[in-house]
Amino acid sequence: MADHSDLEEEFGDALFTLLELGNQLNLDLTTSLEKTFKRYNKKLNKLKVAANY
Repeated sequence: MADHSDLEEEFGDALFTLLELGNQLNLDLTTSLEKTFKRYNKKLNKLKVAANY
């Protein structure tokens, strides 16, 4: 199995950078994430309806 430790570390660095940017911009990070999940779920539900799932 492939060693993903480097990839996980880079991914973690990218997430940390985005969180820090959000803090610097005085964004409400919790609200941002909640809105993202709502948009994602809305899109997913539309796909399910279209696929008669």
